[in-house]
Amino acid sequence: MYIHIGSDVVLRVEEIISFVYLDMEGDRKKNNEKILMKAAARGELFDLAAEAGRDGPGTLIVTVDNRVFISPFSIATLIRRCVNFELSEGLTISDG
Repeated sequence: MYIHIGSDVVLRVEEIISFVYLDMEGDRKKNNEKILMKAAARGELFDLAAEAGRDGPGTLIVTVDNRVFISPFSIATLIRRCVNFELSEGLTISDG
């Protein structure tokens, strides 16, 4: 199953490792900056939020092949899309 993460990009749900709140002013700032800098250095950073014209915090999406996407969608929206996939496929939802 695929989910739309912004712009014209869709990912297979199975490819997604993590959703990370993109907080560039709070406690997570240093970690987020490291993730972004490393991904940009590898040429694996894709800023879909900027393409959508969004300024505020978005969501970092990390994939199994180390690509990093900045989605304009909230974590709640993205998780809801994944949960809907799991439920439609008869999978169980894990919280840990």
